[in-house]
Amino acid sequence: MSNTFDSIRSKVDLLDFAFGHTTLKKVGNEFHGPCPICGGNDRFAVIPRENRWLCRQGVSHPGGIQSGDVTDLASLIWGCSLAEAAKKLVGGDIPLPARKREAEKARAKMQSPTWNTPEWQEECARLVRMYYIALANSPGEEFLTARGITAASAKAWRLGYTRNMTNAKGEVMVAHGIAIPWIGQTMSGAPVYTALKWRRFGAVAGGDRFYQRYGGQQLVFGGHLRKGTESCIVIEGEFNAISCWQALAGQTDVLSGGGEMVIVNAIQPILHEYDRIVVWVDSPVRAEKIAQELGRPAHVQMFCSPGGSDANDILVRYGDAVLADMLVKLLNA
Repeated sequence: MSNTFDSIRSKVDLLDFAFGHTTLKKVGNEFHGPCPICGGNDRFAVIPRENRWLCRQGVSHPGGIQSGDVTDLASLIWGCSLAEAAKKLVGGDIPLPARKREAEKARAKMQSPTWNTPEWQEECARLVRMYYIALANSPGEEFLTARGITAASAKAWRLGYTRNMTNAKGEVMVAHGIAIPWIGQTMSGAPVYTALKWRRFGAVAGGDRFYQRYGGQQLVFGGHLRKGTESCIVIEGEFNAISCWQALAGQTDVLSGGGEMVIVNAIQPILHEYDRIVVWVDSPVRAEKIAQELGRPAHVQMFCSPGGSDANDILVRYGDAVLADMLVKLLNA
């Protein structure tokens, strides 16, 4: 039977199969999304280079299976034995062509330059400069002003403005909106781009408000502004991070991540570099999950948005001083 499984692994592509049963987005060299077995948002990952999938909540799966190959995944999804799953896979019970095309497109993205290559860095730096220049007196500047973000903050975080850019077919390739670069630091302190996101304006039919340039990876948002202060705030959402940094006049390190595991991955490398870390998330459920992943260190405090208002909401409604006062109390609690 092991030879049969080896044959299936070589004939049935794991990524093709996974795309047939869930929605995945490229994150670095992996694809993340809801688990086709237990749900969630980004707990499930396919790792093509290892021909393996994993789920961080897999202990709740039948048999507690958290990782495996395409046969293991098919067995869990179809609720059958490995032998039965193998027969179905060999028999052609694989994703519809439309789903397979999605997987092919995703795989094509993996062939493009990634953030840690010189060509990607050069092109990203060029785009960020271009978008920042375009920000002055644009709808993007009006948008940021309405969100309470100052020109000084936009410059520090290298925000920019993008107009609709179309290809020869008239398809929108880059949407009208705000450009948001994710910038980290090298060991020498030099800035390095790890992702370039766009926040689209207005309603987006059949798409997300946020999307990002191929080859990027959302590691840590705000890493280029780290000063090594005693305390640090880690918060969900780029505009929330900028709001906190602005309210505190850049005197406290503020980082962000986009999702539970991105926040966890952002905190783990710097966990012991600060005397106190405040993690601001949207809900108690998310706070509990992140605390569990981090191992509940004593110097890390979880905080949930008061009354459903996030940091940028508070900045817009009450101004820098009120948000700063709230953050100082949190950091000194």
